[in-house]
Amino acid sequence: IRSMRKIYDRRRLALIKALRHYLGQRVNMSAESAGLHLMVEIDHNLGDDELLSRARQEGVPILSTRQYYIGEGRPGEFLIPFARLNEQEIDFYIKRLAAGVEGTA
Repeated sequence: IRSMRKIYDRRRLALIKALRHYLGQRVNMSAESAGLHLMVEIDHNLGDDELLSRARQEGVPILSTRQYYIGEGRPGEFLIPFARLNEQEIDFYIKRLAAGVEGTA
């Protein structure tokens, strides 16, 4: 268990680093624990469904949090899983996500 915790900690840190690098001020990360996911708010002009569609086309693993709310949910709020991705894959997918947010994917 201890070795897996170290692996997941490295992956979580790699995700945070990639989000800061590629999305900068456009992303806010929750301090709340979301298990093997990171909860983020992404400032974008696409609409959540369009962002998710672009992410899906690029193979980026990202989920809307809307399904977890009664009612509307929070626009721009997503869960990004990191458990099954290595650090290089995390960087690659977050770079693709940022390109999609910017509309250049």
